[in-house]
Amino acid sequence: LHVASAGSGTYGPYATAATCPRLRLPGTTRLVLRTSLARSEGSASKQFCCGAPGGTNNILCGDIGGDNRCVDASANLFCRIAPRVQACCGDAMCEGAETETSCAVDCAAEPPPPPVCTYADPTVSISPSTQDITTDGGSAGYTVNITNNDTTACADSSFNLIVSDTDTGVNFVVPSTLGQGSVTLAPAASTGVSLTVTAQSGAPNGATNDSSVTTADPAANHADVTSNAVTTSINVGGGGVVCEDITTRNACRNEPTCQWKKNACITR
Repeated sequence: LHVASAGSGTYGPYATAATCPRLRLPGTTRLVLRTSLARSEGSASKQFCCGAPGGTNNILCGDIGGDNRCVDASANLFCRIAPRVQACCGDAMCEGAETETSCAVDCAAEPPPPPVCTYADPTVSISPSTQDITTDGGSAGYTVNITNNDTTACADSSFNLIVSDTDTGVNFVVPSTLGQGSVTLAPAASTGVSLTVTAQSGAPNGATNDSSVTTADPAANHADVTSNAVTTSINVGGGGVVCEDITTRNACRNEPTCQWKKNACITR
């Protein structure tokens, strides 16, 4: 026969003396029959007993096949053969008087959903914005900064780096040189890659080249992103060739980047 305690303690639906041995029913506990779990009044056909293995109209514990008189979770009715003891915090069951406050280990709130990966296009920029080349055939160095803006739930992403120059190779060596052709970054990580712009030997003062870098994702999770353009100017002092400063025909003709035309030396 299923019994329930009417004492001061609150008892959970699954804790038993085997699963929670340190707790026992107090000897003074008064046991009463729960009419929702057993009925001994009325005609014999209406009488039943929960948990008894034999007899008339007996309902076995766990047998809910259409008959929830002994097992009805919505009504907080549970049937067991072993006697119930007080709810045991730490037995992985939230029962009886246990709450999230009194026994968080058993009654913890549902865990939050796992984080979701959200792709975001990277940020790419070049600094500084301008530089001068002051020696014939010299170079200017820049830093390309790339940041992966994906959320932390995403895997690492790789970006190919493509450099573009406005000069066609007349006054500058094109394409300009990147320190590496691709980068792999974790979400929220950043890195810097060198960019070197080199002048052609004998290039005239005042010649300029605008350079930019574009990121391309081979996995197609991000759109192509192009950086700002940086401007490199040739400004050779003290020995640099400025054709317009040459005043004699022979001296002009001796410079490969100059030509004498209409009694003046000009840049080819």
